[in-house]
Amino acid sequence: MSNSKFDLFDQGTIITRQEKPKPEKKDSLYMRFTVYNSRVEFSKDLIDKIFNCCNSIKFAKVKEDDEGNEVDWIFVKGYKGKVSPKSLVDAHPIKTIKSTGRKYLDLNKETLKLLNAKLIRTQGGVKSRSYNFLDEGFISPNECLVIIDNNDLKKWKSNSKIRGKKENK
Repeated sequence: MSNSKFDLFDQGTIITRQEKPKPEKKDSLYMRFTVYNSRVEFSKDLIDKIFNCCNSIKFAKVKEDDEGNEVDWIFVKGYKGKVSPKSLVDAHPIKTIKSTGRKYLDLNKETLKLLNAKLIRTQGGVKSRSYNFLDEGFISPNECLVIIDNNDLKKWKSNSKIRGKKENK
């Protein structure tokens, strides 16, 4: 019989790891418009919830709602079909960043300007802005459709404002 103190490990009482209570994770649903390379990026939660089976996306700008009120909405609708010269001509193909797996669309500056002129830097916008879907009222998973309200300023976030707050701490 060996009298090594390491043999006592087999005779000891196993102490299990304490489970930490995890707060319930809330989905982060957002679309990021990056102006310098004319890209629209999607959060993973938004892709999983709305556009998980889509290969292309169309944008439509709406100036008037059903009641005749003036609005500034962008409808973003996903389609299963792929963009080709014969079908979904106005749609944008969904692309994937190979290293991270994030989904994005390549647009041009004219398209971004049509969607929201404030996105373009020369129009008083910023290089990168994200639109956070805070409530479920503008999301329809069964239709693969989300609505962006350009007039709701609290849903638009700017990276530079967030970085400025962190540096001041």
